Amino acid sequence: MKKTLSLVLALILSVFCLASCGGESIDVNNAYDLYANAMKAAENGMEVKMTMNVAGVDTVTNLKLGKDACEITTTVEGMESAIIFVDGVMYMEMDLGALGGVQKMKQELSFEEFMEENGSGTDMPDLTKEMLKDIKVETVDGKKSFTIDLTSQSELVESMLGKEYADANLGSASLTCNFSAKGVMTGYSLNCFITVMGQSMELDIQMEITSIGKQPTISAPEDADSYKDLSSLGGLLG
Repeated sequence: MKKTLSLVLALILSVFCLASCGGESIDVNNAYDLYANAMKAAENGMEVKMTMNVAGVDTVTNLKLGKDACEITTTVEGMESAIIFVDGVMYMEMDLGALGGVQKMKQELSFEEFMEENGSGTDMPDLTKEMLKDIKVETVDGKKSFTIDLTSQSELVESMLGKEYADANLGSASLTCNFSAKGVMTGYSLNCFITVMGQSMELDIQMEITSIGKQPTISAPEDADSYKDLSSLGGLLG
């Protein structure tokens, strides 16, 4: 479960961290302009639904991400988990089923510590203007999209997948970004083949962006006082 969560956060963080490349004007027929504008908007917050399939196992995640807070609910093979980070505290609720029932824990830490431990860090490479200069924007029913082959960009893909997959060997990889007719990003899909400890697997991610450019409302759980405080014990991330 923790490995799945780390991958989910890494992928989400990858989008959030690319927000440094935005611009003021936008040409909806230019791949870089579309992407840069969307990533700039992501600085102000986003809400997404992500469906991820790794080696045949589905994970569904709903996320709200703000500048210094996030809320994540994840379902993997019938087991659910929820994480809320707000006001310097991470709250985690996990349903372990027969393995332990519902567990509720909390830990004090900074937003940077939370994202760095669970995601890929903040120094991943961008989809640069050079990389996108020859990428054609397709238009279907007024909606825009473009696809870029990332097979030769192993460092970028590895950064998106996070440190849990640092030892994986990358095969083919492609990224498709989708936009509305006005150039608002509506989602993306990442498909790649990786080899981990000699085992090859396909990884497919479909991310639907339900809101971008707006700060979501994120609050601590109503029963926050009942969560077991692990801060003095080294915490969940210690």
